[in-house]
Amino acid sequence: MDSQEARLKVLFVSSEVAPYSKTGGLGDVCGTLPRHLAKLGAEVRVVTPYYMKVGGECKWSKVAVNGEERLAILRKAVESPSPLRPPQAGYEGRSSGKGEEGGGFEVEFIDNDHYFGRPAIYGEADDAERFVFFDRATLALIKETGWQPDVIHCHDWQTGLIPVLLRTEMAGDPFFAGSATVFTIHNLAYQGLFGPDTMSMAGLDQSLFTFDKLEFYGQLSFLKGGIVFSDIVTTVSPRYAKEIQTPEFGERLDGALRERGKRLFGILNGIDYETWDASGDGYLKRKYDASRAAAGKAANKKALREEVGLSAGKGPLVGMVSRLATQKGWDILAEAMEALLAMGVQFVVLGTGEAKYEEMVKELQEKHVGQVAALLRFDERLAHRIYAGSDLFLMPSRYEPCGLGQMIALRYGSVPVVRATGGLADTIRDVTAEPSKGNGFVFEEYTAEALKEAMGRAVKSFRDKDGWNGLVARAMGGNFSWERSAKEYLELYRAAVEMRRRGVN
Repeated sequence: MDSQEARLKVLFVSSEVAPYSKTGGLGDVCGTLPRHLAKLGAEVRVVTPYYMKVGGECKWSKVAVNGEERLAILRKAVESPSPLRPPQAGYEGRSSGKGEEGGGFEVEFIDNDHYFGRPAIYGEADDAERFVFFDRATLALIKETGWQPDVIHCHDWQTGLIPVLLRTEMAGDPFFAGSATVFTIHNLAYQGLFGPDTMSMAGLDQSLFTFDKLEFYGQLSFLKGGIVFSDIVTTVSPRYAKEIQTPEFGERLDGALRERGKRLFGILNGIDYETWDASGDGYLKRKYDASRAAAGKAANKKALREEVGLSAGKGPLVGMVSRLATQKGWDILAEAMEALLAMGVQFVVLGTGEAKYEEMVKELQEKHVGQVAALLRFDERLAHRIYAGSDLFLMPSRYEPCGLGQMIALRYGSVPVVRATGGLADTIRDVTAEPSKGNGFVFEEYTAEALKEAMGRAVKSFRDKDGWNGLVARAMGGNFSWERSAKEYLELYRAAVEMRRRGVN
């Protein structure tokens, strides 16, 4: 372990941290990556809101953090910049151990019932005020503890004002003088856009409301603040880092991102193989590894069909664990679905989303009894069983910053069929183009015809059992662990610290 890594103090700031809060991949990343950074020697703390739903997940009293007993601490009134601040608004730091043997990190919660004691995490009328408070309270909390971070790693728009505050009104504060900032974009489509009056509510100088700083088509953009004012900007796959600098995928921020191009990096997310591993998954009918994949997947496929009401048959079973949304490719899938079903495949779909697509899947289930299973809910146990029981895993996304589903599917020997975008393009190699190295089926054009062509190739390949078994074994042999990603982040952290030390803006 490098001594510099051992000394590196990294503060994660995120609106979601699994298992305490989660609406998507952001929560998974910020609940898992800190553990792997800590295993590599970094000292990591995480700050996140204390939402209403968190209570059942946490134990207060004494907790073990890297083997050290520590009592939950800190309660202090914080002056929010908002005139709407309720009386007694405050924060509370609560520590949560993550294991004594390596990988330990500390979690502190910003606790304010007015802002976070609600069932919903986002979508509130006062979201701007809530996350202004969160960002300011986070910096106050860390300063109060006296723990000086070398790197403050902020995630998505909800934390975008932290780099702004550090480089403007707090620029002269010696406590944060050596703290570099890294800002990660998990999905550029979510930007934290609010009216210009938010500037005064947030206590920000009006001189920052310009096109090259915080102003975005007449609104204040929290996300743009993180992009412009951070030392380094990252996103969740190398391909997505390139895509978002183009008008097609840049969500009107491509100019600002091109301006930061030399400081913009793509690091592929990993998956947690302690959770996602067919050889040790307690949810499965039969556990298996690459050497026993044929028998293991056959047993799990039979059990899955029985559980979700699909008939027996010789064709491939296609799994989808997905948000039912246009971003995920459901518009071209709707156009192609009847043709795909005519190929003799079965579909099992798990997830929720836009009403029109939910209705479409329900109608397909009624029309194609025994061939389509629509499970319009979130069910972690069933998700594991779909990965294990499906032969193919479909992700026809219009854009996909990273995608975890395709990497999980590989681990379970469910061969991905994906569109070449974002992290899907970074992880899946087309077996038709590279017969000895491919691990899935890829299509380029975002059309129903291209989707049907790729699925046709996959179905044909499935019928060649010897070739198919080799493909499944190769898919299961891939390595997309968080350890690889964590090492890349540590390199960027050191680069950001060096920039801050040298005073590079």
